[in-house]
Amino acid sequence: MPFRSLNVESNVVLSDFPELHKLMLSRGWIHTISNMLMPSQKLVREVYSNIDKHLLESSHPNKFKVYCRGKWFCCSPSAIAKALKILVVQNPVFGPDFSPNLNIVAAELAGCPDFKWPEAKGVLPTTTLSKLYKVIHKVTISNWLPNSHKSTLGSYMAKFMFAVGTGVSIDLSTLIFERIYNDALVSGTRQFLPFPCLLHQLAISTSPQFTAQKVPYIWLVVLVIGLLASVSVRL
Repeated sequence: MPFRSLNVESNVVLSDFPELHKLMLSRGWIHTISNMLMPSQKLVREVYSNIDKHLLESSHPNKFKVYCRGKWFCCSPSAIAKALKILVVQNPVFGPDFSPNLNIVAAELAGCPDFKWPEAKGVLPTTTLSKLYKVIHKVTISNWLPNSHKSTLGSYMAKFMFAVGTGVSIDLSTLIFERIYNDALVSGTRQFLPFPCLLHQLAISTSPQFTAQKVPYIWLVVLVIGLLASVSVRL
């Protein structure tokens, strides 16, 4: 865990993207892309390190507890929904059985009625996305379905974005919970750690001592020291 990088969520200035702002207001997802806390990398890695595999396997399928710095806190769809100020959606349309025609999906994402899903490649280049869906894609791969593939969309990602843009009901809190649960079981150092801002927020909701303001000041001190060292070398 100490060597896995963090995929930090984006903070979007919604006034710069009125279409996205309107869409987020209609879904009630404003707090999933704005006003996110700056996470402590050390704390987030501690949280992931303390998500015990055996505890996960013996826990309720939609809930587990994490012990960190002398405190227990709960991770569940309802806790995530409360932190992000969103609703837990019962019986959402988007899910494993959500299977719209990919040509319809591609036409919507490209903003062109005649656009077809590229069957030969099996993925959709992000260069074909309309302006709105380019923004939705940026937010999706950082805040909702973290992904390191930025140049193309697989069918699952495309269907998710289609659902977001067309008003299909989505239980986002459960999707996020399942991703945290699954990524906590991944071994190796190449896989990044998703949702650090959210996990930090869940931690400080249990114990306010886990503040989010220390990291920027530490980096500021490091920056100042580096600048002073550079100046002294030149002199």
